[in-house]
Amino acid sequence: MKNLIFLASLLVLSSCASVPAGRETFLGEREVSFHGQHAGIEVGEYSGWFTGLVARARFNSVEIFNIRVIYGNGEVDTLTEDLVLTPGSDISFHVDGTKRKIRRVEFAYKTVGNWANGRALVRLWGVR
Repeated sequence: MKNLIFLASLLVLSSCASVPAGRETFLGEREVSFHGQHAGIEVGEYSGWFTGLVARARFNSVEIFNIRVIYGNGEVDTLTEDLVLTPGSDISFHVDGTKRKIRRVEFAYKTVGNWANGRALVRLWGVR
């Protein structure tokens, strides 16, 4: 049930407007190869609590197979829906609960766009 709520909030929020400026904190980025890979962005001991996350692609499209959010207390939310993130678009979703510390966000993904555009870059922001 928790995964269903997580998925529903991701799909609803991905169709909404971007988060107002000033409420996002850059958490990290990863370059994405054209071969499937699994990697994470360590948020670590960042001194902040977040109500959501925003992922954006640059340079090329990214197919995301799996997103795992690992919270500060060790709890995990997983989304296994296949998504395609194109440059200039974003995926926004609320974290489970009101405000949560986030330790790590893991992705299973690959670049799926044009080879001429090079590898994609996935950038992650926390929403306050």
